[in-house]
Amino acid sequence: MTLFEKSEGSSALTGFRKKIGEVFSKLGLSPNQWTMVSLVVAVIAAAFIFTGQFVLGAVFIALSGFVDLIDGAVARHTGRVTKEGAYIDTIADRYAEFLYILPLAFLALPTVFLPLRAWLLLYLFGAMMTTYAKAAAKEKELGIEEIRGGLLERAERVTVYALGLLLASVDTLYLTYAVVVLAVLVNISAVQRIKKAIDALHQSAPVIEPKAAEDEAVAAVKFEKKGKFDDRTVGGDMGEEEEPKLRLPSPMKKKKEEEKKKMPALKT
Repeated sequence: MTLFEKSEGSSALTGFRKKIGEVFSKLGLSPNQWTMVSLVVAVIAAAFIFTGQFVLGAVFIALSGFVDLIDGAVARHTGRVTKEGAYIDTIADRYAEFLYILPLAFLALPTVFLPLRAWLLLYLFGAMMTTYAKAAAKEKELGIEEIRGGLLERAERVTVYALGLLLASVDTLYLTYAVVVLAVLVNISAVQRIKKAIDALHQSAPVIEPKAAEDEAVAAVKFEKKGKFDDRTVGGDMGEEEEPKLRLPSPMKKKKEEEKKKMPALKT
């Protein structure tokens, strides 16, 4: 269970979201427009990271996350919750996370076991698989409505990354460590979701009790034997020869033969 899942249903957070929706809905922006604003803030954060201003980058990442919270709160407060809005918000989240990470590919940061770009590639791959494991399970109808959880979801990933940016103001090695931790844990999260989907599939599959399975096997054997017997005795449909039958003379026929023997032969 993630930190986000633990806090998601709390009454304090729910009240906080309601207050945000009430305040920011007065500005007149639609939920989708707030989503676009969060993307603009993510671009600004990426620009600061690219220029080595890690603290400002972390601040604008936090601001982008807050704006991303506003769009959903405004949608609920104004009664404009739609599937289109939820879809756009999900796509925007993926773009924002990519914008946060992209500048690191152009910075000279310390190496830990592997080059930084290798860790970045592993991190982006794991983040992609975490999301795709959820989408694929829903598409293939594996018997689970929505897969969530794992060690790191998006909120935790962004939090760890922002913390690494803040520590990079002291030593850039901490930022590399943060990327390494993210690369490892996010791939573990993807595996956890894949396992969760497979477990859900097995639980939804019909289970045959041992007794029922045994009864079905016995019935199948009896049916097979009956089919063979019918083919042999009823009559040649399968092209097989009938077994020879012993024909015994009837009592009337035997009596007539004995009378013929007793009658005198006619003279010619």
